[in-house]
Amino acid sequence: MSQFKYLTTPVASDIPQSSGQQVTIAYPKRSERKEVTQLIEINSRDRNIIQYPNSSEFRLRLYRPLKDIVKIQIAGGTIPGCLYNMNTGWNQFTFQEGSRKWNVTIPPGRYTYETLCSKLASILNTLPGITNTYTVSIDATTGVFTLTRTTGAANFLFLFLTGDYVDFYDQNNTLQKINTPAKFFGFGRLDYSNTGATITAPYVVDLDFILNRCYVYINHDNTQDLNTIERSVGRQQPHAIVYFDELRNNYKFLNKETFEPLYSAWPAAISRIATLDISIRDEFDRCVDFNGRDFTLLLGIVALD
Repeated sequence: MSQFKYLTTPVASDIPQSSGQQVTIAYPKRSERKEVTQLIEINSRDRNIIQYPNSSEFRLRLYRPLKDIVKIQIAGGTIPGCLYNMNTGWNQFTFQEGSRKWNVTIPPGRYTYETLCSKLASILNTLPGITNTYTVSIDATTGVFTLTRTTGAANFLFLFLTGDYVDFYDQNNTLQKINTPAKFFGFGRLDYSNTGATITAPYVVDLDFILNRCYVYINHDNTQDLNTIERSVGRQQPHAIVYFDELRNNYKFLNKETFEPLYSAWPAAISRIATLDISIRDEFDRCVDFNGRDFTLLLGIVALD
């Protein structure tokens, strides 16, 4: 008789032949699982400041990975306001007097009508080799910009179409990116020459049109954008838009009562999130310059238990 008799002896049909490895267990349906809400603070001070020197764009590694996420919503936060309305990227233009041209740079800052007029006149009147003398004014009633030649006889021009710095329009003549202060001054996509002793803008001055709001972008693990808002063709789709309508101590405070964008993962939940890429940008996709200040977002994240 074989000493390994138990291998050759038939096994009774009522005795389990496996320890359960081949047993299929039905996974609960999404509708059968309980939703659990977790709060996560995103604080730009928690970023790697060497890798991400700009507080408006960074990657955050979560304390622990989250699984089976079905909803994400901004529940609170603080965003710095009172941003520079003139900043690097759109603070340069080409000015011409007679046959000579200069590239003019307006220092970054938060300008009012008065400070803008004073600064621009000072810059133009100290250009090397300039022959005319100029004053700049913005009408208190109409908000219209005027550059006036007070002495001299040379013709002068703003080269917002053919200068070294021009705004970018796409093939549909849609403004895609500003590279000059033309729109701030009330000018369009043209070169403007003096009529008599003045150049007067066709439109009103709009110093805050680019930074009266900002766009919040959230991407998880560099794979999926968590956007909730659709914009026009050619624009990035953000998670949220923050409007700087009411500020306290130069900050915009967010809460669920006044701020409701909600991202829903459907039909399948997001299986895992370990990192979040956060950026806050202007409407032309430039990172907002908070001038060294930090921001926070409180995310309400709903996951399946």
